[in-house]
Amino acid sequence: MIYEEVEEGAQTTIYDFKFLTKEDLERLNMTNLIGTNLLRAYMHGFFIDHRLYKKAQSLADPFAYDNYIAAQKRKIGSRTCFTNNVIKRKLPKVNRVLAARILEDEEAENELKVLMVMILRKNQRKRNL
Repeated sequence: MIYEEVEEGAQTTIYDFKFLTKEDLERLNMTNLIGTNLLRAYMHGFFIDHRLYKKAQSLADPFAYDNYIAAQKRKIGSRTCFTNNVIKRKLPKVNRVLAARILEDEEAENELKVLMVMILRKNQRKRNL
């Protein structure tokens, strides 16, 4: 006979029940439920109602959702690259030289605006001191 091992960390939800080992019960502080009708012993572990498992999991780690959201934000932030944010404008077929000159002038004006804002903020900080 061939026996397949259940992967560690794999989801083992059957209908509305979740299979937990004794270590999982200890981690969730649910060892006091052993022997009650809330846990059904089966082979090397126990079956528990999935809703009860979710409640116990949220009580055992109340900041799990916040940690998940923070991890997702870090993941998305690391994927974002500044080169992806650059907008490449296509020059028109007619008057390409004029359009290129206008775009260069706009970029120069934007750079000047950024520099002026930085200088103004620096001056305001000096005044506040």
